Amino acid sequence: MVTLNNGDRITGEVKNLDRGRIELSTDDIGTIFLEWDKIATLVSTSLFEVGTSDGRRFVGSLGISPGRSLVVIAALDTVTLPILEVTSIRSLGRGFWNQFDGSLDIGFSYTKSSEIAQLNVNSSTVFRRPAFEARLTGSGTLTHSGDDEGRDDRGTLQASYFRFRGPRLYVGAGGGVETNDSLGLALRTQVGFTAGLRWVNTNRAQVSTGAGLAVNDE
Repeated sequence: MVTLNNGDRITGEVKNLDRGRIELSTDDIGTIFLEWDKIATLVSTSLFEVGTSDGRRFVGSLGISPGRSLVVIAALDTVTLPILEVTSIRSLGRGFWNQFDGSLDIGFSYTKSSEIAQLNVNSSTVFRRPAFEARLTGSGTLTHSGDDEGRDDRGTLQASYFRFRGPRLYVGAGGGVETNDSLGLALRTQVGFTAGLRWVNTNRAQVSTGAGLAVNDE
């Protein structure tokens, strides 16, 4: 439940806080976005990862709090944070499978005049924990024409892993494979590593810098 500065209350499911706006799913008016600086209190029994402007992270449910503050009820202790110091909220889920978030899109089209059939598949899967984030994305296009000429089959698969070290440092690694008939690309593979710092992390601005090395082979 969300309480606004003017005293209004909105009941719904808290999704996340990102870039100064909180996403709330309600039964009556659907998904709405509220400006974070208009929030007085936020209460939820679900499990969240809460991030602050100085890089700290807390995991727990959100308890009843005095105005303009957020209470995070963790397994070992309870922390009260000023509202304006909170810069991110992510829903984690209490079970292993509840910590996954993803999507799958499938489309098919057929043009009778040219006898061209095309199948498109896109997927994205994210696994989040307080200390790291892993992501797997893929896309593919299969094209079939009546004369079997000019094929345009394409496919990509990419994986990445980011780990947060301390309040501001992050490290990451990733890789991917790609194929594209129209470009004459049988197979391209790529592996990369990166590290960087988050200099600014507020509800109004986020600035990070990083450097890395990537190697690819075709």
